[in-house]
Amino acid sequence: MATDVRRIIDIMSSSDGLTLVSSWFARIMTVSVSLVTIPVMLGSLSVAEYAIYAILVGLNLWFALMDFGMGKANQNSIVIKLVKGESISDLIVTTNLLLGIVAVIVLFALWCVKYPAGDFLFRSASSIGGAEKSTYFFIGASLMLVAGCSGVVVKQWYGLGQGYIGNFIVFISQLITLLGCLYVSRQAGVEGKLLGFIIFYFFPIALLLCLSVGGLWGVNYFKGGRFRLTVAFGIIREARGFFVLGFMSAFVLGFDYIILSQYVSVEDITVYSIAARLFSAVYIMFNVVLLVLWPRLTRLSATGRLDKLRKGIRSAIVVGCVYVFISTSMLLLFGNKLLSMIGEEGVSLPTALLLLFGMYYFVRVWVDVFSTLLQSQGELWNLYWAIPLQVVISIGLQVLLVQSLSYYGVLIAVMLSYLLTMAWVLPMSARKFLVSK
Repeated sequence: MATDVRRIIDIMSSSDGLTLVSSWFARIMTVSVSLVTIPVMLGSLSVAEYAIYAILVGLNLWFALMDFGMGKANQNSIVIKLVKGESISDLIVTTNLLLGIVAVIVLFALWCVKYPAGDFLFRSASSIGGAEKSTYFFIGASLMLVAGCSGVVVKQWYGLGQGYIGNFIVFISQLITLLGCLYVSRQAGVEGKLLGFIIFYFFPIALLLCLSVGGLWGVNYFKGGRFRLTVAFGIIREARGFFVLGFMSAFVLGFDYIILSQYVSVEDITVYSIAARLFSAVYIMFNVVLLVLWPRLTRLSATGRLDKLRKGIRSAIVVGCVYVFISTSMLLLFGNKLLSMIGEEGVSLPTALLLLFGMYYFVRVWVDVFSTLLQSQGELWNLYWAIPLQVVISIGLQVLLVQSLSYYGVLIAVMLSYLLTMAWVLPMSARKFLVSK
């Protein structure tokens, strides 16, 4: 274990190390916000209102796709161009302008569908009026859209070896979110609190990332970067694979709340949401390692250091599995005590649900490590048949199992969809790539 940790650290440069440390600080703040806001919101909102908030947060994964794969494509392209000594200004200027146009178009579409979307997604919150549902949907979705499009700048900084800048943005935005939610919770009465929580949860990150996109665009524009149609077509060509895979993956990872909103009570949505947020807060710390490793794996491959690359992949799997085992054990022992300590005695997390989440994240470690390797190399084509199959299995099993097993069925369905597809397709694809090199 210690050797694996040292090996991961060894393959990072000094700037990667700074990015890793700053990422952990940013994620610690994110985890703190998640833990603090759970009792704050449950104590300020009705069960139906909290269910609406939980469903909106669950949609965040979908709106993260609004960079249409350009972020990941940019990250790989920037790393390769810097290795070759080529300019990246046209690439950044063109990408950021394209996403600005996308944001305006999608924003108009959200306005057009806000009433049916609000009624459909928040169906279980029967005590909330239709007009209010549409308002909550449009404001939350619009802010997530801006954050999703602007999130390209984080990938651009990672490609530049300056990921710590994006991590600083995340840290500051989460701090503002925490303070804002505490402010809203202390206001007299309950009128308008849900809207206040939605704004403070999504607005800070959307605003700061949007300003950062404009700033990076301006810097590269003054360096001589311009919008080029040839560059735009190249970006779209490279990004389409990432977008298609991300979109299909969202059906696996982001469909659970949509299914739950149609079949289970708001009380069950609340329990599932709290357990999911706790495990997500834990797993995000390991995900930081994968984010930092991504550009490094691209560099190792581009410079032919495949032996170091293979050792890094093996070590990441070992470290991830040990981390998930320890984290799951701690949540089993202290999860409900933690909820009581932060002021939420009314919610109890079933042991079976915590065990299922732990098993699920063991599978995720295995899959995500190989996925990071393949995406860092742009090796996506072998996944085009596997992910659609996973989507069909996941959604079909979720609809089937949720009716008899409630939220347990949803989680079991997602886990089985990974085991039947990506858990063996990704390692096979990675092996084929490494042999071909």
